[in-house]
Amino acid sequence: GLAQRFAAEGEDDRPRDTGGGLIEKREKVRTSDRAGGPVNAPNRYAQLMLMVLPIAVFRFWGAENKKIKRYALITSFLIFCGVLLSYSRGGFITLSLMVMCLTALRYIRMKQLLTTFAVVIVLMPIAAPGYFARLDTIRGIEALFNENAEVKADGPTRGRLTEMLAAFLCYLDHPILGVGPGQYTPYYAYDYQKSDEIAFRHIDKGRRAHILYFELMAETGTFGFLIFMGIAFYVFRRLWHIRKEATGMRPDIANMATAFCFSMLAYFGTSIFLHIAYQRYYWFLIALAVAAIRVYGDELRRDDEVELAAPTDKPETLAFSQN
Repeated sequence: GLAQRFAAEGEDDRPRDTGGGLIEKREKVRTSDRAGGPVNAPNRYAQLMLMVLPIAVFRFWGAENKKIKRYALITSFLIFCGVLLSYSRGGFITLSLMVMCLTALRYIRMKQLLTTFAVVIVLMPIAAPGYFARLDTIRGIEALFNENAEVKADGPTRGRLTEMLAAFLCYLDHPILGVGPGQYTPYYAYDYQKSDEIAFRHIDKGRRAHILYFELMAETGTFGFLIFMGIAFYVFRRLWHIRKEATGMRPDIANMATAFCFSMLAYFGTSIFLHIAYQRYYWFLIALAVAAIRVYGDELRRDDEVELAAPTDKPETLAFSQN
């Protein structure tokens, strides 16, 4: 059950040019080609793989043992292939954001970035055929705001945007405490999705928001949203503080603290396109991050105590007053 796939083909709406203009036409798409992982959900599987990818990559960068370094490299490669096999557009966007952040922090040099990009261009058609065609649909977002766009938005894009904006409208009507956890989709979503202001696509039943932030705001209001994000911000801030303190002194600790920071970035980046579900994986990540804060914090304090207790190289001198 760790590598599930959809058994049946799904359907998708895609506009096709028939010569006389763009019309809507139903077309079969092979959802069975997308890896679903242990949860049988391709986009969620990409999110999970992106959460563990930084830990493997930073283990590769920080390991001194060649055997561990080799295993970490192989693991990173396999995890990356898992992301590709999910065919997740949100996962690709989040991965690109993570690479840009690593480049800004100088973990990746520009030469390495270009080399990696070239390798991915060659590897992608082999590891995940058709991924480029799927990524090309991202350009359809422009058509939502520009009628003269070259590529028209497909059905899932229009549907998800409708679901996102519907949750935000619900939050605006219930800004303090929200409508209650688990209450938005069955009791409020359908009515808000029908609003002419945001309905880019007709949806005949209540659906979840496909964005963590708006759905959380709609269900728990401003108070619940701030508490949830406050926990994440506190953990991230403590990890970043340990990273800064360990840089130069303990590169192994600095690397792992940075890895957990990027794991959280992966989760919250993909959550722009996914509502909160399978929470056990997120809270497990938070638990590991908090454990890392405790363990690495204690190690850094012990190192400081040892350094302070160590005898100085220079002999002590006594000052005498002169008469």
